[in-house]
Formats: sequence, structure tokens, C-alpha cells
Amino acid sequence: HMVAERLANAVGEFITRLERGSLTADVAEQLAKVVRAEQHLLACASLALDVARAQAELKVVNNAELAQRLAQYRSQVVKLLELANPDADGFSFTDCETQLGRVQTAYDEVKEALLHSGAELHIPVTDVMNALEQNSRIRRMARQMVKAMRCLSELYIVTEVRVPEATTNTAQLSNA
Repeated sequence: HMVAERLANAVGEFITRLERGSLTADVAEQLAKVVRAEQHLLACASLALDVARAQAELKVVNNAELAQRLAQYRSQVVKLLELANPDADGFSFTDCETQLGRVQTAYDEVKEALLHSGAELHIPVTDVMNALEQNSRIRRMARQMVKAMRCLSELYIVTEVRVPEATTNTAQLSNA
């Protein structure tokens, strides 16, 4: 989180030092993408910090099936975070979007299972609500990461670091 904040400050200082009159419209547009990516990464880092803080407060789930669904959901998020490295060989924004779809599916499944467990009084409702909120934070963190990767991917294409790839599910992110 501290690294993301320092990056945000450095980006802000850099942009402030640029002379506004000397920027072309194209450069200004690309700088806006940098700021957007930085904001998404900062939001991701803040959510990760919130997740870490809240994790200590969560009760252990004693239901084996529900614990398995929670583990599967979180493993999908970890896989997404591993894919979301634009400097890695073979990085693909499309792969990130596809994995975000898997995260959403796992999130929906674990949410449904948590709600049923609470409704059937297998788990105290307060524990269900806390787990739902934690999973929601984790999902928002994943979405912010993919949004940042979209901005960075667009910058890489403009700077000719990477060739454009066909995106498969950009509507999913615009609803986030």
C-alpha cells in the first residue's frame, strides 16, 4: 500500500511539473491513462490492506463444503493477481478478463453457499455477513487490478511495447 501511495505521489508530481501548454492532446490522453491506472492500483492496494485487517476478525468456517468453496474462490483471485503482471512474458489482458470472469463465478457460488448456510442456521448470521463483506472486498480488489491492467495494456499498445489483442468481455468491467 505504501509503495502504491508513493507511486501515486510520484506520478502526480511528474504531471504537475510538465508544462501544460507543451502537451499535445495525445500526450494528455496518455497521461490520463497513467493516472487512471495509478488510481486503480491504489484502490487495489487499499482494498488489500482492508482484506488483511478484516481477515483476523473472521471466524473459521467449520463446514467442509463451504470451506472448500471459499478456498476455491480465493485461489481464483490469487491466479488473477498472478496473471496481472504486464511485464511478464505472455501477459494478456484478455487472460486477465477471462480470469476475472472465473473470479465472479466463484464469488457468486460462495455467496450463495454462505447465504444458504446462514438461512439454515448452520453458521451464525453475523459470521455470514462478515464473510460476505470480506469476499466482496476481495472481488472489488480483483476488479480494480483488472481495470489497472486495462489502462496499462492500452498504454503499452500506444507506446508500441505490445500489439493490441482482442478483448472479450470489457462490458463486465464497465459495470464494476
